Amino acid sequence: MSTRFKESGDRRSRRESHFTKRTVFVISASVAGGLLFTSVALAMGSPSTTGGSRNSAASVTASTPWTTPSNEVNAPIVPIPGGASEGAGAFDAIACPTASLCVAVGGDASLSGTVATTSNDGDTWSSSAVPTGLPEMESVSCSSATQCVAVGSGVAITSSDGGATWNAHSIPTNNTTLLGVSCPSGTTTCVAVGVIPDEAGPLNGAIVVSNNNGVTWSAPSTSFPLGALGGVSCANGSFCVAVGAQILVTSDAGQTWTRQFVSGGTGVLRTVSCGSPTTCVAIGANPIGATHNSESGHEIQTKNGGTNW
Repeated sequence: MSTRFKESGDRRSRRESHFTKRTVFVISASVAGGLLFTSVALAMGSPSTTGGSRNSAASVTASTPWTTPSNEVNAPIVPIPGGASEGAGAFDAIACPTASLCVAVGGDASLSGTVATTSNDGDTWSSSAVPTGLPEMESVSCSSATQCVAVGSGVAITSSDGGATWNAHSIPTNNTTLLGVSCPSGTTTCVAVGVIPDEAGPLNGAIVVSNNNGVTWSAPSTSFPLGALGGVSCANGSFCVAVGAQILVTSDAGQTWTRQFVSGGTGVLRTVSCGSPTTCVAIGANPIGATHNSESGHEIQTKNGGTNW
């Protein structure tokens, strides 16, 4: 059972499970951040494409040249859970450290962790060897073509051969589901964030840091309570931004963090990306967008290293 959501053991389909987890995270994160949002806060994400749609006549329109056929009939096949039928698992995240190499992580039908890799631009995929008993993996980041780190419920796994084989490592915070990880290119630093259930209220946040490519981890202390965190991005080995129910910034590889605020306020943020130590963009869904389709999501940005948003 995932520590993030305490769902019943008889989860319905794997796709519904993934959707439910994201929704519950946002409900709790919203309250943790002092935001009185409804339960549909970030439930606007589209469900995963399943194998049942391979013969669908639905088309995909793009302004840029994608190689995947519009009806997916001849799309590359990814080992389970990708491309599987409903209820047979789904991938949650992907990282491409080179133009040809990509690593995808997720969980199978029983919510066991799974990893797949491609070395030819996604044309063909291979299942990776992962530790026995691995929980579903939520996020992955690669600092090079060989070094990769993935995180999930109570565990981090590392690969030194481009995602082909993996080793499991413990994290210092109990009952934690890590939802995001960032290992900047050319460094040995990794920062991961996530959530910790709280029986008395909403989800708490968690931050763990590694200085040796994800092998060992430590939890930095903060002078303020952590709200639920869902995403993190490190522009280099020292500057990172984490988002969720809060906006947090570090300039010393995650050892100390400061809270940042948006003028006028903002909703819960789903993910963030920092293109440089000064410029970052974070996005989230409009809480009323699920019932009012014309409502847009929201985006915040910083151009001075997170000081102002």
